[in-house]
Amino acid sequence: MNEVFNLPPIRKGDTEFAASKSGLLVAKMFYFPSVVFGFIMANDFWTAYKGFSISEWHAIVSLALGLICLLMISYLSYKCTNQKAKIFEAYKMFWGNEYTFKAD
Repeated sequence: MNEVFNLPPIRKGDTEFAASKSGLLVAKMFYFPSVVFGFIMANDFWTAYKGFSISEWHAIVSLALGLICLLMISYLSYKCTNQKAKIFEAYKMFWGNEYTFKAD
């Protein structure tokens, strides 16, 4: 964590950056794995009839495990986004108090 707080404060305003396309991408970057795996699961559901023609049991297990994995990935994405917000608040508080580093 020491490296994070050694960075100088961002000159651009928080609201300016958050409103930009880059800011929106950074805010949602932890959801990217969920989106990718969601597309994979959608493809699995659309082609499930092929799996059912080979083995119903294996197709059901595969779809159920895929859905469980999607839920886990989505939950972890949500938790990472919340943790990022907490770190950003700590960073703002750190620089808001006009802290200056004093070497020992």
